[in-house]
Amino acid sequence: MSYLQFISNWAGYNIQADGTFGSNGFDESGWIKSFASSTVVPAYYAYLIGYYGHINGLPDGNQSSGPNLTTGMGALLLGVDNAACPQGPPATICADNVMVKAYAWYAAQTYAAFKKPIIWLLEGDFIQYSVEGSQTVPLSYAQLGQLAAQITLAIKCNDPPAVVAIDYSTWISSSQLTSYIDGINTAMAALGTSYDMIWTTGQGSSANAGNSSYANLHTVTGKPILVDESFGLSAQGDTWANQTAATINARIAGGVVAANITTATPSYLQTNVTTTLAPSALNSTCP
Repeated sequence: MSYLQFISNWAGYNIQADGTFGSNGFDESGWIKSFASSTVVPAYYAYLIGYYGHINGLPDGNQSSGPNLTTGMGALLLGVDNAACPQGPPATICADNVMVKAYAWYAAQTYAAFKKPIIWLLEGDFIQYSVEGSQTVPLSYAQLGQLAAQITLAIKCNDPPAVVAIDYSTWISSSQLTSYIDGINTAMAALGTSYDMIWTTGQGSSANAGNSSYANLHTVTGKPILVDESFGLSAQGDTWANQTAATINARIAGGVVAANITTATPSYLQTNVTTTLAPSALNSTCP
């Protein structure tokens, strides 16, 4: 698929209950090595926290009304996972947090196998672990920011070419978005690191991604936006590759630099991407 610029895959699904991966636990080596001679950029849907919750009895919130990621993950992240970090109060999430160490290990394995850029799309619905979710022990915005910053630093230290993207959940309000990003930016600055992109789920036919427009999301974060079309139980039909160049240029003006087709590949994808939506028909996304 030479007409594509990046291809995504899930990462972290074989994490163990103790937060390690075992001696043969790096599940992406063959996949990323397949891009060694290609110009296509691989992208991880990095869901290490989510998969770690799953194996510890916490399914996704839309799959169980009992204990799940939305209710029980905060206690795990701030409890046994964070036992080696300063306890405060309030507790500080540090580099010794089990999930931060898991990301550090995974990034090191990634770089050993592939020394070219990879996009890390971190933890869909990351904000659900905070006070905005239904956690029995929620992370404050400061703690959520610390976790995001520590993971980002762990990735970049161990996989230097990495491009790190933080998730925006479309169900949060504008004020929640501001608090969320402020907490992350403060923690990133304290560690001397920074994320590179924001990613979210949304339609190409609309200027809005949930409760925020793409333009507002770009303004609040100051980052370029990667959008997927949704997946899993919420999978929707394509609304990006079937648009006019004028519509996609409007999304580009709002800060969108990439769209990921996460449903079944449309039969028209190659034709549209190489004709109607060819680079010559679109505005540049480069600064």
